[in-house]
Amino acid sequence: MASKTSTKQLSYWTGKFGNEYIKRNSDMDFFAKRKKFFKNLLLKYLDVKSILEIGCNIGGNLLVLKEINPDLEIVGIEPNKKAAKIARKNLPTAKILKESVFDIDFNERFDLVFACGVLIHVADGDLENALAKIYNASKKYILAIEYYSDKKSTIPYRGLSDALFRRPYDKEYLSLFPGLKIIREGFLNKSQGFDNCKFWVFKKR
Repeated sequence: MASKTSTKQLSYWTGKFGNEYIKRNSDMDFFAKRKKFFKNLLLKYLDVKSILEIGCNIGGNLLVLKEINPDLEIVGIEPNKKAAKIARKNLPTAKILKESVFDIDFNERFDLVFACGVLIHVADGDLENALAKIYNASKKYILAIEYYSDKKSTIPYRGLSDALFRRPYDKEYLSLFPGLKIIREGFLNKSQGFDNCKFWVFKKR
């Protein structure tokens, strides 16, 4: 299914820029380093049986989750056609939809909805819509793994001046959805398979 919504940033990720990203981030050994983090997460929240990843790219995170628990219901959305095709090959038992976060319309469908390094590429004017889509899709938990800054800032990224945004994502979520509760947070580094990010686990009350 084609993405129905277009933004300037999505145009980057669905074209050549996004294809180049696939080439730089196709090492599954790097994703394997994330196994400890995700395994601890699933052990902490045993009621997670279904997971939706926003912007799954080639499916590296979902493959790790499936290896940890083959019984998980796994769904990923990815706007880049080439990445979605690779993700389907990597995860033949998962459902991969060629869509963006703006296209989904799930109503409390998944126990856990997460985005990893995706919200940083959503512009200010589109962020509220993206967070609302994630919130609505979640039945219980939301996981955000993103570059962190206590103040909003735009960072030049591979020749683009409007493709990477650092923010206090905890405050972004809580200002929109005060019913959310942060139940876990911390930092993740390269030895853990992440590019020096901060993560938050939110629970719906």
